[in-house]
Amino acid sequence: MKQKLLFFSIALAALLSVPQYADAAIGFRGSAENSSAPSTDTTVDLTTISGLAQGDLVIVAASVGDNDNLTTLETLNNSAGYTKLNQVRSTADVDDAHLSVWYKIMTATPDSSVVIEGTGPGTDAAMAVVVMAFSGVDQGTPFDVASTSVTGINTSNPDPPSINHNNPSGVWTVIAGGNGHIAGGLCTFTFPTGYTTNAIDRGQDDTFDTTVGMGYNSSPSDPEDPGVMTHSCADSADNAWAAFTMALRPAVTVAPTVTTGSASAGVLAAVINGNITVTGGANSTVRGFAWGTSATLVNGGAATTTETGSFGVAAFSKIVSGLIAGKQYFFRAYATNSAGTGYGSIANFTAGTDTAPSRKMRIFEGYNVRVLDGGRLIVR
Repeated sequence: MKQKLLFFSIALAALLSVPQYADAAIGFRGSAENSSAPSTDTTVDLTTISGLAQGDLVIVAASVGDNDNLTTLETLNNSAGYTKLNQVRSTADVDDAHLSVWYKIMTATPDSSVVIEGTGPGTDAAMAVVVMAFSGVDQGTPFDVASTSVTGINTSNPDPPSINHNNPSGVWTVIAGGNGHIAGGLCTFTFPTGYTTNAIDRGQDDTFDTTVGMGYNSSPSDPEDPGVMTHSCADSADNAWAAFTMALRPAVTVAPTVTTGSASAGVLAAVINGNITVTGGANSTVRGFAWGTSATLVNGGAATTTETGSFGVAAFSKIVSGLIAGKQYFFRAYATNSAGTGYGSIANFTAGTDTAPSRKMRIFEGYNVRVLDGGRLIVR
């Protein structure tokens, strides 16, 4: 029994070192911000977003304020893999506003930063950037419908447009707004009802100033009309603004993808292995193995091991005991999430027949095993 407990402790420690992913419902992962004079690039540090992981959606909004009629300005995202959702310009007033939005699904190694090029606008312009990250968004189609956008003049208060989404269960809406002004000082936004939680904004001063902000609503109406982002600095009829509204589509949950691994068999016990390779959009709450002497694991010839918890993409193992020497056994891994159960293929192993101590210890192959006087077992 001590042998089994020691081996299981080693296996459990390995499992706990594997990162687990979030469930399918959309969640707010975190935000980041920065600003600079446009003659230099603006780098936003994403390492401040705790837990940013593979599959997360990162949305970047950059706002430029100037007076040079920015109809040809093309703000660039200098980081690989980002898709420009859209850009809108309000150039019909004294103070121009230019707002660009990009997005990216994080890969296995999430980005540590995102860089927005600052060489496009004039040297008297200002640029500010905000970032939000979300988990649980559909990776194939992160936006439920096309984003909506609008521009305005004679005020610095962006009014994000209405969006008519498909109303899937769990949809979230996100707004982004930016402006051009000459208020002086670093200004902020007061966000509309439903968008205040974790809302972020950033102001930047130059000869011509800008403020950019982003917020989300986890329970939007359909259609959703967000309301006005109210600017804190003195308003002016010379100011202009631009805004976006987006609808995030939640990931569709399916049963997890599971594979059956190999077995390491002794005479009386064996270690069997499995792996959850794809969560299916929600962590599994149960995982384990069916095993026994039946090749089909039915008709009473199978037992089931069960482990409960919250399990993401990870390998897992189990010690099965009470084997009959020389007998063939069959096993397969399984895992269950809210959508169903995924199964690996059926594999097999044969219990050993050699009762010598060297054969009995083969369950610990790969480890240094010593049996000392008094029967103590040391595994290293």
